[in-house]
Amino acid sequence: MTIVPLKQRRWPRHIGHIAVGMVFFISTITCIAAPTDFRVLTDDIAVPGETNLEWQLGHARQSNRFTDSVNPARQGLFELANGILPQWEASVQIPVVRNNISWRVAGLNAELQYVAPHHQEENFYWGLRGEIAYVNPVDGSRAWQTEWRPILGYRRNAWHAVLNLGLMVPVTGHNQRGTFEPSAKLTRNIDERSAVSVEYFVEAGPFAHLYSHRQRNELALAVVDTKVGNADVNIGIGKGLTASSDRWVAKIVLSFALGD
Repeated sequence: MTIVPLKQRRWPRHIGHIAVGMVFFISTITCIAAPTDFRVLTDDIAVPGETNLEWQLGHARQSNRFTDSVNPARQGLFELANGILPQWEASVQIPVVRNNISWRVAGLNAELQYVAPHHQEENFYWGLRGEIAYVNPVDGSRAWQTEWRPILGYRRNAWHAVLNLGLMVPVTGHNQRGTFEPSAKLTRNIDERSAVSVEYFVEAGPFAHLYSHRQRNELALAVVDTKVGNADVNIGIGKGLTASSDRWVAKIVLSFALGD
């Protein structure tokens, strides 16, 4: 990403129109929380000296299995990331949820991500992201947990495939079983600024005893990635793939490179 000095940057009005329209559209229905970090991680990290600001909003319309549950209706995530060394990025995340009429902070996350040197235009690459998080959910107990996400990617011509093998491991609390939460993305570039993708997210359950297919929350989304001015925009909408999944999901992710 190119660093643009803050004084020289003009934020395009289109970004506001996209965000306002998406928020209005998905906030008019009854929802539950979508994945906290609604991205499939790739090799796109900040270079040394670069700082990125990212904002996410994700919603999922509830299935019947959530009828009697506490309902955190709207969920977002703010991330500030910095390139600390070649191939290394450190970041801080603040997840927030809106339950009924008020917003609240749902925890605090610190991450470190590494991507091995590789060809930027084609062939295989790999990386790893580690996270330590303090979780303060609406309908649960406060706890500390770690997350590990190996990143496997492959580019060929206009295609880009990525797999994240997410493993969530609680550190405190009554239930300290690790859970398997993989995600994947297949992208087709349209031009230098835009691409279309299919994304997949699943909550597969405890790593030692995975849920059956019907018990899993599996989500598939059609996604558009594009640039609007200096912002990277990721917008997706999709649906659940099993009886236990959310009925449908929607998300928007906006990323900006900040100058000195």
